[in-house]
Formats: sequence, structure tokens, C-alpha cells
Amino acid sequence: MHSRRSPRLRDYDYTQYGAYFVTIATYRMTQLFGAVANGKVYLNDLGRLVNDEWQKIAEIRPNVEVDHFVVMPNHLHGILFLSGRQHTGPLKGKITLPANSLGSIVAQFKSVVTKRSQKLAHPPHPPIWKRNYYDHIVRNENDLDRIRR
Repeated sequence: MHSRRSPRLRDYDYTQYGAYFVTIATYRMTQLFGAVANGKVYLNDLGRLVNDEWQKIAEIRPNVEVDHFVVMPNHLHGILFLSGRQHTGPLKGKITLPANSLGSIVAQFKSVVTKRSQKLAHPPHPPIWKRNYYDHIVRNENDLDRIRR
């Protein structure tokens, strides 16, 4: 049986205080969120939903601050600041990620966008998201400034 290797750092606590640069891509890199024309991104209804739900992360989770982010036609780049654990224990249901971990934040975001997308006039055919996501632990201010640019 084929096992998948996790892109997460082994033994790293993704609930701890810090800044994280995250990239979340669409399934098969399909341009679901809009288009680029004349060097500018034009978001469609789904792209605006992704944009709005990413901003809401901080409202839903008081231990998270949303920093710079951009929604592109087939992916999202964003910086999140976690202020540390507020709750302990796993989430309810199938997902067994620690509460308030980077993984649980991304999983909830992807889930909410998928569910709310079904209410759009022209909902996308699932799946919307690639199975995983890319993260980079921001090491210092220079690293943060480089990512923001």
C-alpha cells in the first residue's frame, strides 16, 4: 500500500506562536478563482468567496492574525500569525488535527469555501482544492519582508 509523505516538519508544533506563509492550490491547478488580464487579477464569485473567507479566519479564531495575502486564479498565498494555543485536544469528527494548529485552520478554511461555493449561481464541480498545502515557517523579519514583497 502506498503511503503519502507529509510535507510538514516532523516533530514541529504547528500550534505554537509564529508566522506561517501558506500556499493553497486548486485541484489540478484549475483556474477556478478568476483570470489575469493586463497584469491584474480579476476574481470571479468563487475567487471573491475565497478572499472573504480568508479574511474571516481572524474573526473565527482569536489566536490568528491574517497578514498579507493574494488570491490568484488557481491558488492563494497568505501569511498567518498564530499567537499560540488557546484550546487543546483534537477536533471532532474525522480530522484529528490539534485544535488551533495551522493544519486545522487550513482544513476549516478549505471546508467552508467548498460548502459555501455550492450556493453560488455557478458552483464549481468538486473537488476545489488539492489534497494538501504548502507552508513555510517564517524565520525572521527579513524572511517576512521578502515574502510580503
